[in-house]
Amino acid sequence: MLLQLNQWLTRLGDSSALILALSLVCGAMLMLLTLQQALEQRRYEGALLQTLGANAKQTQQLDLLELMLLGGLCGFMAAIIAEGIIALLYIHLLDIAPQLHLGLWLTLPLASFAFFTVSGALLRKRLTLDQCYRLLRAH
Repeated sequence: MLLQLNQWLTRLGDSSALILALSLVCGAMLMLLTLQQALEQRRYEGALLQTLGANAKQTQQLDLLELMLLGGLCGFMAAIIAEGIIALLYIHLLDIAPQLHLGLWLTLPLASFAFFTVSGALLRKRLTLDQCYRLLRAH
């Protein structure tokens, strides 16, 4: 009986891990899609800035700075939400005193920061001045 319970709990844990992995993949894909759409708007803004005198490197640095700040903020918010949910589980489900998880506070902001920065750098395309003129005329 205990062996069957152990096997059942193992399967339940494996199923939960699979659902978590699929959720993370779907979340990453959703973030990439949202980021790509936001970069299209930033592309227009960058074209406008370049026609007003900024160079391509400055607009790229500005975009990457925005993405770094957005990534850090998203990671910080994720850490707050995760810590809150864990505290609620500890208090209401397990009857244990909640504790801080410093790993969450370090890894979530850093991972989100890295994800947004790397994906933004890979998805962003540089614009020449001629491309800027064409893009602005098209709008």
